[in-house]
Amino acid sequence: MKKYTDSQWDYRQEDFIDGVLFREDKSTKNPFYEATKSNGGLHEDPGGWTKYGISERTFSKREDGVNILNDEYKAGNISSFDIPNLTKEDAKFLHKKHYLDPMIRKFGKSDIALKLADISVNIGMGNTTAIIQAALNEYGANLEVDGAGLFIGNTSDKVDTFLSSEYDEDKFMEVLTKKQKDYYISIGNDKYGKGWDNRANYNPIVGE
Repeated sequence: MKKYTDSQWDYRQEDFIDGVLFREDKSTKNPFYEATKSNGGLHEDPGGWTKYGISERTFSKREDGVNILNDEYKAGNISSFDIPNLTKEDAKFLHKKHYLDPMIRKFGKSDIALKLADISVNIGMGNTTAIIQAALNEYGANLEVDGAGLFIGNTSDKVDTFLSSEYDEDKFMEVLTKKQKDYYISIGNDKYGKGWDNRANYNPIVGE
């Protein structure tokens, strides 16, 4: 696994948030722009109002009653607690705190962490955990693919064991990509199929 210095990583994650999560600059020939250009535009979808990839369902109307957006607003971390008025800086903070940072804590300052953060922004942490479980099962983990336990429990332990082994990072990235595509197929991808396939092809190792 490629190791990054602190300064290299600071640049790497900033570039990831701007160039991958927001995918705004078509001049970079980013293959995911068309698939995700709505991340920067306010729109309504099954997740409710969504802007910069921050959805109402995820950040404002949690089933457990926790309103993340409002809590962050009250803590002074963001400038607005309503989706339509979110700024880009608000969204960058939320993406980093709730998607990228958890993956860094689990997978270290790595390209795998960037890949998984991108997946989790798109389909949620639970579905991303299921993809990780399915990927680890290719290495004999024998995990139940239930989307639970990434940070504590059996899945967490299996991840730690895998990360401590001499695994091939390029190969593992390929397996994650395959499982991500399998997920998109499983939920039906007639409308967003090409865009989702492009998104799944995102590989931080080669900058694609």
